[in-house]
Parts: sequence; structure tokens; C-alpha cells
Amino acid sequence: MDTTTIKIGPNEFKNLVKDLLSKQISYDLLTKKNKISFYNDQKLLFTLRPPLHYPHLTEDIHEWLMMDFLEEYVIVLTRSGIASLGLWSDDHFKYHKVFRSYMNRKKQGKSQITFLKTKGKSRAGSRVRLENAKIFFGDISEYINKINPLHQSPIFYFVPIPSLSFWRESNTPPPKCFHHPESKRIPLNVKTPNFDELKRVNQILRKAEITITDPLVYKEWKEFFERSRN
Repeated sequence: MDTTTIKIGPNEFKNLVKDLLSKQISYDLLTKKNKISFYNDQKLLFTLRPPLHYPHLTEDIHEWLMMDFLEEYVIVLTRSGIASLGLWSDDHFKYHKVFRSYMNRKKQGKSQITFLKTKGKSRAGSRVRLENAKIFFGDISEYINKINPLHQSPIFYFVPIPSLSFWRESNTPPPKCFHHPESKRIPLNVKTPNFDELKRVNQILRKAEITITDPLVYKEWKEFFERSRN
């Protein structure tokens, strides 16, 4: 089955929701998954995911039209000893920085953090890499505290699950804004973190996404989607 994905901007997202409500088709709010499924006679038509810089969904879809988008937030991207992070504010990255640390095993190129359950973790080199991991995440926390001192801006982060424990165990634990109610994990495939990747991810998270799995549905609704984008 072919899947069609349509990306739209934040204002287009609000217009689309408004138009869909006027059509009075049935929908299911999946707040934990951050998306809405729309149906016609119990048949799934398409799903709609709001932009990630949109506040957490409420159970009342009509409230969404009155919500403001988050215009200031921190993005953190990490992979295998490389991190790119910055504070987005006033339509540009007000601050940004790239961090690097020795966390890969020579030759194999595996991240030591994901290598914990295999042999060799007690060796001196491994212990150094693991200690560097804690320092690495501590440096990230310190930089976030510096650029977001009042912790009022949420964090959108991509951190491999095994790495989160090292962030929590670092000398400088995750900043308070990590627990901001609007902070969330970025559900995207992130490439090697650098400033270009930071900008690419930011552009994606500021887009809503329509997913259609039935080509016939796409053909039927194509004109409606295009009209809503104007």
C-alpha cells in the first residue's frame, strides 16, 4: 500500500483543522501519540500530526485553534559522541554549539554507551570512554543552563535511549527545562549532528504532517488539502 506524506506549515495546520471541523467528519484524538486520525464511516482516511513546536494536545480539538506556537525552545541532537544544540528564538538560532567527545571504540566504531552488555567494558579504555560520556552530557547541560538560564524554554531532544542514563548521572544533570511540560523527544531519524543537521531538524519539526495510506483517499482529498494550504 502506497503511503503519501504531505508537510504543511503551522498556520496551514490551523487552517486545515478549522476546515476539517467544518466538514464534521469523525476523528480520534491520540494525545499520547501526538496525532489525530480522521475517519469516514469508521474507515481511516488519514492521520494528522501537529508541528512539534505546538503545545501538547488537549482533549478539546477546538482549543487548538486558540493555542500559540512555541517560538523559543532548545534543540539537542546527539549521536556517538557528537552533539549539536542551540536556542531557537525570533526565527533564528540565537545560540548554537557543537560538542565532541571520545566515546567510540577504535576500529569497530561502536559507541561505548551501546556496548555495555558485551565483553571489554571493564578495560581501561572503556572506562575512559564511559567517563567521557558523563563529561560530554555534563557539558551539554552547562551550555543549556547558560543559554536558557530561567529554564522557561522547553527542550526538543534526540538522545539515544542508552545515553539518557549517562546524562542523568553526569556531574551536571539535565537542566530543569528538560522537565518542562512542553519538552519532548524528537521522533525523527537524525544524521550526524552538526549545525546543518540542527537547521534541517528544526525545519522538519516546525511542519505538520498528513499521512495517507490509501491512494484513492489521496486522490479524493488532494484538492481539499491544496485549498486548505492557500
